[in-house]
Amino acid sequence: MAEATFEVLPRLNNIQFDSGVINELLFLECPFEFTLPSGLMVLEYGKVVHETLYDQLHVVREGKLRIIFAHNLKVSYSPYLA
Repeated sequence: MAEATFEVLPRLNNIQFDSGVINELLFLECPFEFTLPSGLMVLEYGKVVHETLYDQLHVVREGKLRIIFAHNLKVSYSPYLA
């Protein structure tokens, strides 16, 4: 997972939407929250739907999402589990 500062977000957004993406939607269930023995906080979503809308195409991906937060509450790791 790469870290991006807020200064590059507009450029990343332009790259994505210049590729033909019209919109992206992320639907999340209520998370299950727990703490690892190391003290890291985890949010786990049992069902996630990620939709990418193109001009003439609609791509839907379903899976699970786990977000692990570092002690400073920055996202440490967030795998999308298909």
